[in-house]
Amino acid sequence: MVRISYVDTNGAERGWLQGFYIKSNTNQAFGRTNCPSCYELQDGHQFVQPGQWFAFETTENLLDRFERAGYKAARIKSITLYASGHTFESYVTNVQLLASE
Repeated sequence: MVRISYVDTNGAERGWLQGFYIKSNTNQAFGRTNCPSCYELQDGHQFVQPGQWFAFETTENLLDRFERAGYKAARIKSITLYASGHTFESYVTNVQLLASE
């Protein structure tokens, strides 16, 4: 999982999540592929081939996505990467947050 925590222009703390999976598990309650604990996900999990490196890059400016959701970001607080589940190994390398004015 990738979680970006931010503060919106009203001072409220918000978060954005992106999940990943290697085995399909469609959650019928949401009608999309994600686990029940990931109710915050707007787009569901993204499939990753097991045993292979996978590069994830957002296809849009996340600040625009936050604003469309009604929560314009004022400050990025943190980027958190984490994994959970059964027996597996995960590796992360080369995390970047790109910003420009």
